[in-house]
Amino acid sequence: MFSGFVKQLQDTNSGILHVHDLKQTLQSKGIKLDSHCRDYDVCNPQAASKALNAMAVPTVLPCRISIFSDSQRSSIATVKPTDLLRVTGLTGVEPLAQKIEREDLAIIDGAA
Repeated sequence: MFSGFVKQLQDTNSGILHVHDLKQTLQSKGIKLDSHCRDYDVCNPQAASKALNAMAVPTVLPCRISIFSDSQRSSIATVKPTDLLRVTGLTGVEPLAQKIEREDLAIIDGAA
């Protein structure tokens, strides 16, 4: 799944900014997590620049896509950018959020 994920990111001119390995982080704090879970902060730099110039609030950036797995299966998921705008009350970039959402969902569909 991961190689498909990276390929899809490249196809949309996006990249990985940071990886949060939740299993490793929790284990370092003495907490056992049976499943693997990595959260990827992903960003399309052109879209991020447009969003920051329009709203000057980085609260909803970058997009986060999670890949999690147990011994049975792997899954990939995200919170939709349009949902993030709605719950934060940010306005002015709805068309851009819809475009990024389509890209994020295409990344997920292509990786799955």
